[in-house]
Amino acid sequence: INRVLKKDGRLLVIEMFRPERKNILYRLFDFYFSRFMPKVGNRLSKSTYAYNYLLSSVNTFKSVNEYCEMLRISGFETEYIKNNFLGMVNTVIAKKIL
Repeated sequence: INRVLKKDGRLLVIEMFRPERKNILYRLFDFYFSRFMPKVGNRLSKSTYAYNYLLSSVNTFKSVNEYCEMLRISGFETEYIKNNFLGMVNTVIAKKIL
């Protein structure tokens, strides 16, 4: 993305992020994706594995702060962060500085 944006270009990202670990929402997020969703999803789909991949996928999500640090390392400056849903879905706007 850095390669194709002009200097001072803006990047807009609306993404699902992992809540911060010290937060009660993280515990709910973890419970939902590690215990509730696999059991219910596998039962509804009559599969023993259909929703088990979800936990391993969700565990790779970054927090919004980790994502902003990745942007900084990649030559962007975070200008705006908006929590759209319980700290899990956020809008991030960053400006290309390099």
